[in-house]
Amino acid sequence: MKFFFNLFLLLSFTSFSQTLTNDYINDYKDLAVEEMKLYNIPASITLSQGILESSNGESMLATKANNHFGIKCHSSWEGDRVFHDDDEKGECFRKYNTVEDSYRDHSLFLVNSSRYSFLFEIQYPLFIVVLLFLFLFLVFLVFLLQ
Repeated sequence: MKFFFNLFLLLSFTSFSQTLTNDYINDYKDLAVEEMKLYNIPASITLSQGILESSNGESMLATKANNHFGIKCHSSWEGDRVFHDDDEKGECFRKYNTVEDSYRDHSLFLVNSSRYSFLFEIQYPLFIVVLLFLFLFLVFLVFLLQ
């Protein structure tokens, strides 16, 4: 009997999480496509990272700071801040007025960061392979975290 109860809870949680993910995609897909058109970052990658980093928009950073990507302050950040325990206690994260500001800053962060510049230099066929790998990896992480 305990087995069936646990199975029911697992299936219920998975269904609830799936609904939150679908809601997140429906809420932000147009914004992700707009960013893709402006900055050549695939909407699927932006949405996947937003889903993962913000727990479908339900995390403290997402709800209190409109930060859907877990972008930290770094030394150059001059905007509002919020402090949250992450890798270390009381780390500084960027706080945005709107979710749209978070998405735009995410695009600019990727485009302007030397850490990610190689992604914009990949030739098209290899780019597809890298995207597929990243997508499958994110799907694996989402199921692993559920």
